[in-house]
Formats: sequence, structure tokens, C-alpha cells
Amino acid sequence: WESCMILSPTPQHDGWAYRSNGKTRPLDECIRMLASIASGGGNLLLNFGPDQFGEFRPEEVAIARGMGTWLQKYGVAIYGTRGGPFTNGKWGGSTHRGKTVFVHVFDWPSDTLRLGALPQKIIKAQVLPSGTEAAFAQTARGVEVTLLAAKRDNPVTVIELTLDQPVPRDQQVGSASNP
Repeated sequence: WESCMILSPTPQHDGWAYRSNGKTRPLDECIRMLASIASGGGNLLLNFGPDQFGEFRPEEVAIARGMGTWLQKYGVAIYGTRGGPFTNGKWGGSTHRGKTVFVHVFDWPSDTLRLGALPQKIIKAQVLPSGTEAAFAQTARGVEVTLLAAKRDNPVTVIELTLDQPVPRDQQVGSASNP
């Protein structure tokens, strides 16, 4: 599926034509939108176009460049992945490829994020792109990932979980059980 979003919608409507008076969505919102859609198994089409002179508004160019910079660091967690296995929630969502799950966290309810149970064994948890280790605990009841606020990224913290076996294409294990 695909979500077609307009970078600079007007208060009246979200037409696909150039809007000189459209308020540009903030970069943080665009990045969260991309991670949310990818973790839901979708594709983001973020529309913005040139004016009558073939030029883009500076604020739209800044958003495109900002998303490009973010993708240079975190693209591994977006490109070539599938949504899941954790079901999206207010906290964020996840993508996966092979034996790797990327947990995209927007909202930490505390220092510990509680997720559904995975049948695969987690071998390692690290924060992208730094490689800083993230503490985790895995039981039959679920997965807990702990990361202090000082080690989180804004607007999305991406935690790479390395598993002992691949995630099947249709595996869904439920959402976070955070209050």
C-alpha cells in the first residue's frame, strides 16, 4: 500500500498542485511519517512540486535535504525492509529484513519499551547509527528494550535487533504493552 502525502497542504484542501500559501510540514513529522508508514508495510509518496518558474520553495528543499540526511544514516532500517514483526502503536513500529528487526521508537513511555514476544532469539541490540549497545531482556512474555534518554535520537530512535533466525514474511507478534 502507499500513503500519498502533501508536504505543504493548505488549510482548505490537500490538492496536488503547487500551493504558495501551504504550510510546510516539520521535518520531524515527515521522518516519523516515513518510519510509521514503512513499519506498517507501506510506501510513502511525499509530494511537493515546483512553482510556475520551475523552482521549489526553500522550506520544501530544506525538508527534502533533511530527509535525505536522515536516510543516509538510517536508510538501512527503511530500504528493502518489510513492516513488522511488532504491530505499530503510539510508541512507534518496526521493520525487518532477514535476521534483523529495526525498532523505530517515537515515544518512550519510560526508559524501558515493552514489546510482544518473539519466537526468534535476540542475539544483540544496538542503537543506529552509533552501534551503542541497548539493554534488552527476552522472555516468553515479551521483549524489553531499555535505553536512557541521553542515548536516544530525535525524532526517531532506531534500535537494531539481531536475531538467530529470519523473521517470516507474515509474522506479527502484537504491539507494545506499555501503559
